[in-house]
Amino acid sequence: MPLHDKAFYGIAFFLGGVLFASLISEPYNIAHTASSMAGSFFLFCSLITVLVAVIFLVFQKRTFAVLSMFILFGAGYSFWYIAYTTPSLAFLNQESEVQGLVYKVSRGITSQSISVSLVSHQGNIRVILPRHPEVYYGDTLLLTGLIRSPQEEAQNYYRKERLSGIMRFPEAHILSRGGGIFLKRGLFAIKDFSLSSFRSVFALDRAALMSGLTLGDISEMTQTFRDRMSLTGTTHLVALSGYNVLIIARGIFVLLGLWFSRRKRFWFSVFVIVLFVVMTGAEASVVRAGIMAILLLLADHVYRAYRFRNAIIVAGFLMVVANPLVLVFDVGFQLSFAALLGLVYLEPVLRQSLPLREEPGLLGWRDHLRATLSAQLMVLPILLSNFGSFSPLSILVNVLVLVVVPLTMLLGLCIILASLFSSFFALVIGFVADIFLRYIISIIDLFSRFSFPLTLTSVSLLGVFVYYVGIIYFIVSYRALLRHA
Repeated sequence: MPLHDKAFYGIAFFLGGVLFASLISEPYNIAHTASSMAGSFFLFCSLITVLVAVIFLVFQKRTFAVLSMFILFGAGYSFWYIAYTTPSLAFLNQESEVQGLVYKVSRGITSQSISVSLVSHQGNIRVILPRHPEVYYGDTLLLTGLIRSPQEEAQNYYRKERLSGIMRFPEAHILSRGGGIFLKRGLFAIKDFSLSSFRSVFALDRAALMSGLTLGDISEMTQTFRDRMSLTGTTHLVALSGYNVLIIARGIFVLLGLWFSRRKRFWFSVFVIVLFVVMTGAEASVVRAGIMAILLLLADHVYRAYRFRNAIIVAGFLMVVANPLVLVFDVGFQLSFAALLGLVYLEPVLRQSLPLREEPGLLGWRDHLRATLSAQLMVLPILLSNFGSFSPLSILVNVLVLVVVPLTMLLGLCIILASLFSSFFALVIGFVADIFLRYIISIIDLFSRFSFPLTLTSVSLLGVFVYYVGIIYFIVSYRALLRHA
C-alpha cells in the first residue's frame, strides 16, 4: 500500500476513535468522574480496537489491522483532552469576585456576550453584559456576581468552547484596556472600522445584512429578519461557518471566469478568502471556513477530486487535534466538511446526471444550482438532526440569492478599502451594492411568506448512516457507469 494511502487510513482510524470516544462518553462530565470510570471507557475502546484488528487479520488485511490501532490513539487522545483541557471552577454556583481578560466578544442588539480568561483562577467563563458600555478584546474586567454551571443541554457546547461557567449581568468594571495579543487587537480594530463603514453608507437593515455577508456580524440584524432567513434556509449566508464561504468562493471563482484565466482567478479567489479571514478577526471558525474554501478551489484547480481525499482528511485531522470535541459537538465543523464533500464529490456526478446544459448560465445560475443542491443533499441529515426542520424552498431561494452574493460581498470589501481613502468613493460603490442588498432582502422577505419547512422530531443515527451510504452508493455506481459507457 502506498504511503499516502497508509496516511489516509491511519488518520481515518484516528478520527474514528475520536468519534467513538465522543459518542460513548459524556464530554462535560468525564473530567469529574472517578479514574476507574474513565479507565473503563478506555478499556472498552481498547477491546473494540482489538476486535477490529482481529477482523482485518481474519480477512488477511494485515496493513489495515496495524493501522486500526490508531482507533485507540484517537480515543485515548479524546479522553485526555476532555479530562484535562477545561478545569472545574471550585466556586461555581456561588457569588464570586473574579478578574479576567476578554478574548472574545459577540454583540447583540440589547446585550453582548463575552468570553473571559480568568486571571486570578485557572479557567474561562462566558459573561453576558448589557450592550453598553461596549467591551473589547484585550480589556481586563473585574466581575462580581454568581457564576453558574452550564445547563445540562448546553454542557457539551461549553466543554467544546473550553468554558467552565457563565455569569449573567454581573457587576462589571473595566480595569484596563489594550491587553491580549497585539495582532488580534489590530484585526478586531479593522473589523470595527469595517462595520462603521457599512453604517455610514447604508440604511440600518442593509448595513446589517452587508455586515453579515462580509464579516459574519449579525449584531444589528433584527430578530424578525433572522427568522425569515431561517425559514428560507439562507442563515448560512451570515454564519461564520464553512457552508457559506464554500458556496461564495465557488461563485467568485465562476464569476471571475468572465475576465480571467483559470490560474489567475484561482489565486485571486484565494486572496479574497484570506482577506475575508483577516477582516473577520481570524477567529477559529472563520479560519476553518477559509481552509475549507481554499481546499475546494484547489480541488477544482488541479482537476484531482478523486485524489483530494488526503487534503480533506488532513485538514479535518488538524482541526480535531486542536479540539477533538468539534467532531461531534460543533455543527459548523460538520456542515463545513459535509458541504465540502458534496461540492467535491457529489456535484460532478450531478453535473453529469442532471438534465442541465454544461454552460454556467447567466451569472452562473446553473453552477449555483448544482452547487447548492449537492451541498444541501450532503448537509440535510445534519440540519434535520440539529435544527429539526428543512425548507424545500431553500434550494430555489439560494439559487436566486447566490447569483448576486459573490459580487455583493466583493463590493462590501471594496467599500471597506475605499473608506480608508475617501468616503465619497465608498458612497459611490455603496450605491451599486445597495441594489443587490435590496434584491436579497426582497427575495428573503417574499419567500419567507410561502415557506413550508419539513420538520422531524428526531433523527436516528441509523437513518443518518443509511442516508449517507445511499449517497456514497449513488456516487460510486454512477462513476462506474460513466467509466463503462
